[in-house]
Amino acid sequence: YGSSYCEMQMEWLTSTSCSLVGVLNSVGIMMSVLSMTALSLFRVTSISRTLSIPQPVSRKGGVKVCLVTGCIVSFALASSLVPLVGHFEDYFVNGLYHGSDIPLFLGAPGKKSHISILEAYYGRLRSNKALSWGLIRQLLGSMFSQDYSALPNKKVQFYGNDPVCTFKYLVRKEDPQYTYVWLSHIIQIFCFVIISVAYIVIAKVSSRSSIAVA
Repeated sequence: YGSSYCEMQMEWLTSTSCSLVGVLNSVGIMMSVLSMTALSLFRVTSISRTLSIPQPVSRKGGVKVCLVTGCIVSFALASSLVPLVGHFEDYFVNGLYHGSDIPLFLGAPGKKSHISILEAYYGRLRSNKALSWGLIRQLLGSMFSQDYSALPNKKVQFYGNDPVCTFKYLVRKEDPQYTYVWLSHIIQIFCFVIISVAYIVIAKVSSRSSIAVA
């Protein structure tokens, strides 16, 4: 968007291109972490054979590598695409953008702001905490049906929470994706622990082998 980015920011953050950039970024990070973990584990399991004569790669070994690689790619893709699945939008969508022609909704307000406006229009809503984005869109459609033939309802997806459309690493407890983000953090921390332990073991075994050879 160049110099017009500020004016078109919401169009970018709600676009498919923004989501695609976020998915590619997330897949790359997750694949890197999982690949390093797998390589560390392979290195640990083969450290005892480092001084032996190299053997040709067997078919079983090739299949094993392919399976591990497939699992890593599949997990990285699945975990990165989950935030974009419509069925889970209540856990990842932070707001709706209704265009710049409706002053009632500035920017991309979240559920709390939408519920406040809907309560002012319809009266107190029963169990407003359980309102889904689908129901909110339905109520908004009825609310504006006389003045707007089609109220824009563009979602600010998980990756649209950042101007450069990357993974949202910093979350507050009230954010809908709080559990998902922390689960991702835990997986990555666990992987880094495994990598660290693996290389400590490798260093100790290598040191003992060097002493034995000497």
